[in-house]
Formats: sequence, structure tokens, C-alpha cells
Amino acid sequence: MPWGGFGEDYQIEIDPYQGDWEGQWNSGRKVAAQVVARGDGAYSVRIQDSFDQRHAPFVVTDASVEKGALRFDTGKWKGVFQGESFEGRGIFRIESVEPLAMKKTVRLSPTLGLEAPENAVVLFDGVDLGEWVSSRKDGVMEWTFTDTGAMEIGLDSDVKGHGVKSRQAFKDLRLHLEFRLPLMPRNGGQKRSNSGLSIHGYEIQILDSYGLEGYNNECGAFYKFKAPSVNMCAPPLQWQTYDVVYKAARFGDDGNVKSWPRFTVTHNGKVIHRDLEMEQEIVVKNGKTVRPPKERLPISLQFHGARVQFRNIWVVDESR
Repeated sequence: MPWGGFGEDYQIEIDPYQGDWEGQWNSGRKVAAQVVARGDGAYSVRIQDSFDQRHAPFVVTDASVEKGALRFDTGKWKGVFQGESFEGRGIFRIESVEPLAMKKTVRLSPTLGLEAPENAVVLFDGVDLGEWVSSRKDGVMEWTFTDTGAMEIGLDSDVKGHGVKSRQAFKDLRLHLEFRLPLMPRNGGQKRSNSGLSIHGYEIQILDSYGLEGYNNECGAFYKFKAPSVNMCAPPLQWQTYDVVYKAARFGDDGNVKSWPRFTVTHNGKVIHRDLEMEQEIVVKNGKTVRPPKERLPISLQFHGARVQFRNIWVVDESR
């Protein structure tokens, strides 16, 4: 069973309330909600116009399980999640209180299971870890396989966890990667399920940011540099996708940067960074900054204290 036996921080079963809910107001206008598990029967609820848009929610409120259902009541907003249905009332913008109803829904990425093209370098297909090496100085590989054919970050109680990097190096590329975040409901911020995808030193954050604002340190962000255009993070325990197009920096005869690296990142089927120019140096250890690399470099997956899973990773090398 995935994530079994790794401490109380991990919840291995799908939460009955956490996830996406959608429906309509009594007048027929659409409405959506995201429910986030906080542990020990506590939740937060975010109600908004629709999914996948960056706009102010109608309400963000706490909720708790009482009498076999998830309930909240702010006075102006009231609702009950029970089974697969929700019934409640709220205020649509500045209008009067209006009833609303929703059903639970699961929205999967349209690129889940995307097949690698013939010219792709397959970095992981569920068979072995031969295309990856440990980032540990001694080379010991602690990452493991799951019974579902995924590779999982290793974290032994006696050995510090570590990231991995691809054996092959790349420059310009097109990459597909699928990841799954464990549910760590009692944790918050960067202590929730956390990892990262690094290309030429630029980190695309992998973090359980479901139901949050989508800041520059949350899922889909270039860490501490650029927030995603919208928070596309799916609920933990659900497989997600990154599809990335990267063009490396170009240099003039004098060795200076002629054109900075550019990224287009699609998260769960929606473009969250479009042709983004990374006009900055890369921050490395101890706050030191370096120029973008000229050489080909491996792709890295970060360890950050949580057992994140990966599958179906492939790269089309577009610089040869």
C-alpha cells in the first residue's frame, strides 16, 4: 500500500471530503468549491466562481466534521458536505443570500498517461531506475518502487533522504512528468508534501498547494521568482502532470548572456508560464548566484522530506 508505515504525518486513504466540488446557485449560476483536509477532523473550504481562475473567492472558511457530515456556518455562509453532495447558502457577490448545491467531482489532467514519442529519451517507464543516479556523495540510491509502478522518494530512518538526477544531460528540451503527492494533513506550508523539478538549476516547485492562492513558493512556481498564472494543483493522492518546454540561454562571443533561458510550463493541462524569460542568475548554495549554464546538464528531482511519487517521465531533446 503506498506510503504505508511512514509515520502519522501521512494519510494513505482518499479523504471523503477533500477535493473539488462543483454545482450552481439557485438561480443557475455556476459555483465551485475546494475542500482541504487539515487533520483531526478539521478542514478549510474555499468557494469561488469556477476552477482554474485567479480571482477572489466568495469565502474561505474553516469547517469540521459533526454528526457524520462536514459543516460550516459563518452566519452569512452555511453548508453541509455529506456523501457526494453539498447543500448550503451564501452571498453571490453583494447580492442577497442564495441557496447553492454542489456535487463532488474529480478533474484529471488531459495529459495523464501521455505516450512518449519515438524520438524521446524515456527516463522512467515503471521498469527500473537505470536512468537515474543518487545525488548523495556516496552514490547510495534510497529511492524505491511502489506496487503501482511509480518511483518514490526514499527516506530511511537511518539514512538522510536525497534527490536524484538523470544520467543523461540535456540543453533545449520538451519534458513530460507525472507526480503524486501524499496527503500530510497536519502539516502546513513547505512542510506539506514537497519536492521540485530542476532544469539547468531553475526549480519548478512541487508542493501540496491544493486550495491555496498559488504564490511564488507554491506548486507550479519558479521557486521564489515567479508565481504560476493560476494555482492548478490537484488534491494530494491524485496524479498530476507537468509538461515543460525549455530553451537554454544563448551566449555571445564575449561570453555574456545574449538571450536568457525561456520556459513554457503546463500544469494539469493549463499553461501556467508561457514563454517566460528567466532574466536572472541562478541562486545556488549559501546565496551565491551564477549565470545560466552553457553546458548540457542532468534533470534533477528534489528531496524535501516527503515521499513524493513519480512516473511516466520522458524528454525530447531539441538541441541536437
